[in-house]
Formats: sequence, C-alpha cells, structure tokens
Amino acid sequence: MTTQFVKTELTSERTVLRIDRLDHRNRINEAAIGQLRDGLRRAHELESPLVVLTGTDDLFCTGGAVDGYPAEFSVERHQAYSRAFVDLLIDMGRSRIPIIARVNGDCLAGGTMLLNRCDLAIAVDSAEFGLPELEFGGFPMLALATAIEQFPAKLIFDMAYLGRRISASEALGLHLINRVVPADQLDLELDSVAAILRSRSSASIGFGRQAFYSLLRDQTEARLEQARAELTVSAASQAVRGAAEAPARG
Repeated sequence: MTTQFVKTELTSERTVLRIDRLDHRNRINEAAIGQLRDGLRRAHELESPLVVLTGTDDLFCTGGAVDGYPAEFSVERHQAYSRAFVDLLIDMGRSRIPIIARVNGDCLAGGTMLLNRCDLAIAVDSAEFGLPELEFGGFPMLALATAIEQFPAKLIFDMAYLGRRISASEALGLHLINRVVPADQLDLELDSVAAILRSRSSASIGFGRQAFYSLLRDQTEARLEQARAELTVSAASQAVRGAAEAPARG
C-alpha cells in the first residue's frame, strides 16, 4: 500500500491538500510531490471552487527531500526528483482554480516555492520563512528559481549564506503573504477569504488566473529548468555530498 504523505479533503466548498510527513518535518519527497499533483488534478476534475494548500500540525513545508540523499546519490534520482518538483509548480501555475496557502507554521526552502505558486496566503503569526539549505550542506539551488521573484537579492543571500529567517510580520511587509493571524484564528480567516472567493465568478477567476501566470510563464519556467540542472550538478559534487553528510555526523 502506498504511504499517503498528502491528505486530500474534498468538499463542495474547497479541496484541501495537507502535507503530512511530520517525521521529516513536512519535507516533500517525490511520492509526496506526486500526491500533490494528483490532488490538484482531482480538484479540477470535480470543478472545486478553490484549493487550500497546508501542512500538518505546526509545520507548513520545510523543503524538499530526495530519498536516500546524501548517503546515496544517482544522477537519475536527482533528475527525477527535480523534474517532479518543477512539474508540480508548473501544474500550480497553469491551474484555473485559485490556490490559497494556509501557512500553519514554518515555510522553508522548497516550501517557499510552493508558496510562490499560491495566489493568496494566510499565515500564523509564529511562522518563519527562510532558505536554510546550507545548514544541511547544500545551497538552495532549486528554490532560487522562485526566490528571485519573492525576495530582494540581499535578503536571499542573507537567508542562504547566514541562515536568516524572517518572521510572519516581515513576510507580510514583503507581500509574501496577505494576512497574519494567531493560530486560533487561522481557519476563521481562511473561511472568510474562501467565502468571498466563492461569491465571485469562478469562470472569470479562471481566465484571469491563467492570464496572470501565462504572463510570467516563459521566465519562471525557464528559471525552473535551469535551476533543476544546476541542482543535479551541485548534488553530484563529492564536496557537496560530504557537507550534506556532516550535519548528520555531527
């Protein structure tokens, strides 16, 4: 039986995709990525009015994870993983259904990439955002493709080099998210936003959303393709793999 790393909740009002990989701090592997893509497809098949992307407990998503790395490495595995992640982001960008990020906790590394492809974002006030991959030996190579749309350059390097994390209030100031609320008000705020969306023309929203992302498509998708190639080259480096193994040894 396939392990479910993403819980899909389907109602007439919304489709909720909930990342549930707490033993890996909601870092998504290739299987989880496939389940997110499947959930998005089901939402379209059922003509869901909106999709909510969230995480389990107090974590949104703290990044991606290639199964077996760094102890095991193969070019094919890294290429398959980065291909799957990029395809998920492309699917999200080409969706005709609005996607809301319910940021229930930390949003790091690959989690910021998922956030980038959500139209609206509501976050708990305890959430932190960052690109901490160097703490684990690697550079946020894939995340760069969307980070340059989200953050000023100096902030990217501050987060990548020095491990700086920004608070929910800072993220609000950067327009990375739309609203910040205490944890006990997260679902109330989400319901309020969802109700407004459902009162609008779903056809008009669909056309408008697709038009918006089509205007970004060439540049964003080209960056994603370049970033996935750079990720494979970086991961193949013995020096990088050694650095990635060091935190585990320490």
